[in-house]
Amino acid sequence: MDILVFIGCVVVAALVLQITLSVMARREYETYVQAPRAQVIDLVRDHFGSVWWRQIKGEGDLNFEPKGFGVGSVGMMKPTVSVNVVTHDNGNTEVVVGMTEWGSKFGLIGYCDRVVFKSRKLMKKLESLEVAGAAPLH
Repeated sequence: MDILVFIGCVVVAALVLQITLSVMARREYETYVQAPRAQVIDLVRDHFGSVWWRQIKGEGDLNFEPKGFGVGSVGMMKPTVSVNVVTHDNGNTEVVVGMTEWGSKFGLIGYCDRVVFKSRKLMKKLESLEVAGAAPLH
């Protein structure tokens, strides 16, 4: 009986985790950096340039799709993470990261863990990006 309670708790915890990550995966991240557009694009390509992601065509300036496996990935369409990079007149570069295509079953997104963690890590890299001699953002 104890083993059934344990298994039930694990199943409920996994479901709660996937629901939470599915909600987080739908979020769009936006930041401004003081770096040239080319440098930002190189950083994004380098960040997604692992064996577990591949660049594809899509709605954004740069678009990536996960390879392999992830939470709830069995039988699910792979999501597309799109990155748009826009240079403004004041020299700042705006970067927007978000999912533009995904499949879901009962509101749960496949590969949601990979999307959330990769997008958040990219935003941290971008926010820590500094160019020598750049003035602070206001």
